[in-house]
Amino acid sequence: TRYRTALELYPQNPALTLGYVESLLDAGQPNTAKQVLRDFLREPARKPRFYQLLARAEDKLGNPAQAQIALGEYYYRTGLSHEAVTQFNQALKNGALDFYDASRAEARLQELKSEIAALEARP
Repeated sequence: TRYRTALELYPQNPALTLGYVESLLDAGQPNTAKQVLRDFLREPARKPRFYQLLARAEDKLGNPAQAQIALGEYYYRTGLSHEAVTQFNQALKNGALDFYDASRAEARLQELKSEIAALEARP
């Protein structure tokens, strides 16, 4: 596709990645969309919208716990930390995560809780 060709010329371009992933999801290719997003999100400080799209791809692939983790990151990056904690808790309670992903989610959940506690403790 044109998006794939453009991304070969301009890898990690946010606008191209966004368009490509949305077109993949609309075309019923959530697995490819997921891979593109996972590669893209390795870079820190990505816009929240990409995590929202990753949640959509994971949901279409039948991975609700992974979708909740991605949605948790989306909420955190949009300033909704308590909602993020809720998503991570739900993902962990789901029971569908393997050891590695559950450990990663638990560690991220603890980071979020610590950050919330520190913010709430400030006068």
